[in-house]
Amino acid sequence: MVADEATLPTDLLRSVLGTDAEPSRRVRVGGWDAASEAGRREQNEDAWGHQYGTFVVADGMGGRPGGAIAARSAVEASLDVFTRDEVVHPLDWSHRMGLVNDAVTAAGSRAGHDRVGAAIGIVQCRDDGVVISHVGDVRVYRLRAGVVELLTRDHSVVHEIRAAGVDPAELDATAGRLGALTSFLGEADTWRQHSLRFVDRRTDDRFVICTDGVYRSMRAADWIALSEIRECRALADAMVERARTNSSRDDRTALVLSLAGPR
Repeated sequence: MVADEATLPTDLLRSVLGTDAEPSRRVRVGGWDAASEAGRREQNEDAWGHQYGTFVVADGMGGRPGGAIAARSAVEASLDVFTRDEVVHPLDWSHRMGLVNDAVTAAGSRAGHDRVGAAIGIVQCRDDGVVISHVGDVRVYRLRAGVVELLTRDHSVVHEIRAAGVDPAELDATAGRLGALTSFLGEADTWRQHSLRFVDRRTDDRFVICTDGVYRSMRAADWIALSEIRECRALADAMVERARTNSSRDDRTALVLSLAGPR
């Protein structure tokens, strides 16, 4: 079964702020691994990394120069600013995402590129739950008890149109780029539409962070079949292989992590 889930902002604030005197995000991750390969481009413009229970995947925007630089700097900066403290206050998350954006812009400038861009997805594991954040169209899924849940909503023109209650199929596709991102890292203000949410955690939950080169070629039946694979490396490899088999031309990256029981 593939399902979507919504979390109210009040749930987010209450959960992230927590009720314990000294909440901690230092958790045991049962396992994790990633698979990534280049698509039609000369180099892979996806990047990924992890540190202290924080996992990040970034997708450099292929329509701009320096996509690989943007993705790599987005991952490095995220792992820096979001792992400095035990718990990042939700009201401080926006400020730190701005620091990540500044780092991406600066990296592009040092490489001689005035306009770079990257989408990013972040999963931060804590004892009391999991923080999910993203900018652009890197997606985060949760696999739990046979159900695959999409935990993010793309920041793109087509998703904004759907949110407004309009069927994109009724629009003239030539009138504009429906797949264009409405939020991404690399410019002064485009990152501000970033999303932040908190979800509960259960033993044996698995999370998948993946770029559009993977999920755009995945059908519901593919998700259901692949979700039966328990080992993180095997699942990440299988997702990238399925994307390749289904003729995905984009760079393909899947990072899979599983949660362990409480300490």
